[in-house]
Formats: sequence, C-alpha cells, structure tokens
Amino acid sequence: MLLIDGLFRFSGVGLLLFLAVVAARSWPNSKGKPFLVLACASVAALFLGYTPPVFEPSYPLHAVIRFLDVPHLVFVWLFGLSLFQSDFNLRPFHVVVGIAYCLPILCARFVQFGVMDEFPFWMMVMVDVMALGIAIHLIASALLGRGDDLLPDRRSARVYFAAMIAFVTISAAAIEVIFVGEIASLLPTAKVAVIWPAIVWACFWLLSAKTGALDFKVQAPSSQPKNDEDQALNAALMELMVKEQAFLNPELTIVEVAKKLAVSQHRLRHHINQHLGYTNFSSFINEHRIKAVKHAFNDTESEALSITSIALSNGFKSLSSFNRAFKVHTGQTPREYRQKQAKRAD
Repeated sequence: MLLIDGLFRFSGVGLLLFLAVVAARSWPNSKGKPFLVLACASVAALFLGYTPPVFEPSYPLHAVIRFLDVPHLVFVWLFGLSLFQSDFNLRPFHVVVGIAYCLPILCARFVQFGVMDEFPFWMMVMVDVMALGIAIHLIASALLGRGDDLLPDRRSARVYFAAMIAFVTISAAAIEVIFVGEIASLLPTAKVAVIWPAIVWACFWLLSAKTGALDFKVQAPSSQPKNDEDQALNAALMELMVKEQAFLNPELTIVEVAKKLAVSQHRLRHHINQHLGYTNFSSFINEHRIKAVKHAFNDTESEALSITSIALSNGFKSLSSFNRAFKVHTGQTPREYRQKQAKRAD
C-alpha cells in the first residue's frame, strides 16, 4: 500500500510543480495564471503534508507545509472562475469567502501543532459545508455560462472541468465516510488517489495544443465576411440588432436569435466569434445595449431619467449587470460617463 501511495503522491507533486512552472512562464495575459500557480503549490503542499507517518516530513517543515495547503480549494475555485467568467475580477466577495473557509482550517492546524487546545465540532461542519458550497458554485459557474460561450474549446472545457470537480468532491466526501475505524489510516492514501486523476487531466488539458492557451484567446476577426452566405447572415444579424432592436429583450438568447435568422446555433456562434470577434454572446448583445444607453445619456429628453431606468429600458436585467458591462466596454462607470457628457454639453 505504501508503494501505491508513493506512486500517486510523488508523481502528483511532480506534475503539479511542472504545471506551476509552465504556467508561471506562459500565458502572460491570463487572469487565471496566478491562481493556477498558487493552486498547484497549495495542492502539492497537501500531498506532501497529509501523508502516512512514514512519508511525514520532520517538524517544523511539516508545519509549514500543512499551513501552505490550507487555501488550496480557494485557489482552485478562483482559477476556475477566472477561466469561465468573462468579466472576472477579484472582488470583496471572493476574499470574504476565502477567509471564511480558511479560518477554521487554520484553527485545526493550530490544534494539530499544539498552539490551540481544541477544535470545535461546529468549525469542522462549517468547513465541510463551505467546501461543498464552493464546489457547487464552481460547477454552476462553469455550466451556466456554456450557452453564452462562443469558443468551442472553452464550451467543451466547461463540461469536463465541472465533471472533474464533481468527481473529486463526491469521491472525497465518500471516502471520509468509508475510511473510518480500523482503516482510517488509509484515508490520506485514498484522498491522494481521488485527486490524482484531476491533476493528470489538468496537465493534459492545459498543456495540450487544442486549448490554444489558458485564456482561450479568440483569433483576430476578419474585417468582413468574405462569401455571400456569410455576408447575408451578417446583414440579417445587423438588421435584427440595429433596426428591430432585438437586444431590448432582456431574455434574448443565442437560441432565439438563431431561430429568427433560420440558421443553426453552431453557424451563428462561429460567425459572431470568427467574423465579429466576440468570445461570448452576452458581450455582443451588451455592446448594442450600451450604444443605446450612451445615446440616451446624450439625449436631452432623457436627462430626467435615472441611470437605472435607462439601463433597464435598454435590455439589461439589473443595475449590477449593467454597471459591470458598461465598465468593461467603456472603462468608466455609467455615472462618470454621464457626468463627463453633461460637462461637454455645457
């Protein structure tokens, strides 16, 4: 059993460190790179610290390693969000969740190394509940954005990523129940064994040529569709957006647009991605919505209307989603933009 443990454990550490080095030297424009490097380092620390006694390093190295593994799930979570959320930025929400998850585990480490006397049971429950919540949030973030995604490689990656997170989460929970009593000593080996396939898959996925890059870069769009069919599709799409103003519908989806244009979803996704240069459908739609909002900001008849009223009347579902989209597209908040336009008018 020790031979099997060592095979999984040390090969996993080697793969993680290799992936961390490659990530650190590659993908310079990726938001996810720092989180991937930190996740690799923290999971490697978990592999080196949570071991059978024969593999356990001596103190104080063991203590250092065990503290380094505390945020491994948080870094995996942030890495996944950075991959699949186009507007991802580290926000106070992420920091609060990360701290809330890590604090009870830090207390457990203090108990383990004699700094504290007792680890309350409610903290153990809190860790399990938060770990499940983080995993569910990550899976949902990957899958719910699939319909909006225009990049084929990233659409496929969302499914595989969610499946792997689900596999590790369910397996880790199961072995906590199974490996008790006389076989509890096998728990570290079992945990390494269920995480190891995810590491191998991550290396294969992120280092393969098929993904293009960690940030799933889109190819530069062609200036105009070249053949007659693409030109006809582009003209019909622009008529739907500009003349019919389909973007005013806050529930508009690419499925509905494809039906209106009598084309397949695949062809429409490819057209918006390759010819117009968008990586997701919402960015394409939001650009038309923001143009309409900017026009309203410049219209004297709309001076008395609130920003919220203008945003909602131009297809946005909520003020928060509008604010994020407007900042992404213009580099300014709606209030800042409106104030500058008012000063220019004066």
